[in-house]
Amino acid sequence: MTPQEVIDILKMFTTDEFQRCTSSEFDDAIYVAIEALEKQIPKQPKEYEDKYYACPNCGNVTMMKWERYPDRLMDKSNGLPYCLGCGQCLDWEGIE
Repeated sequence: MTPQEVIDILKMFTTDEFQRCTSSEFDDAIYVAIEALEKQIPKQPKEYEDKYYACPNCGNVTMMKWERYPDRLMDKSNGLPYCLGCGQCLDWEGIE
């Protein structure tokens, strides 16, 4: 199901056209909408092997941990605000 189809189905819910929507179409649209909204909630990246940070949702590498090992850590303000793989919003606050 494409995002536009989800939007169209959810919009039908607020109109008289809702009767034309099947139960499975509506369920699919709801699950896609929930998944999209959950990705808007910021999550902290996961640290792996003391080498890099990765998306908690899909595991895509978002930033290397060390600028120069072991002397200098990367500045977390350079971290991506979202995952380029899945779109998960990332929260870099509190990560050392």
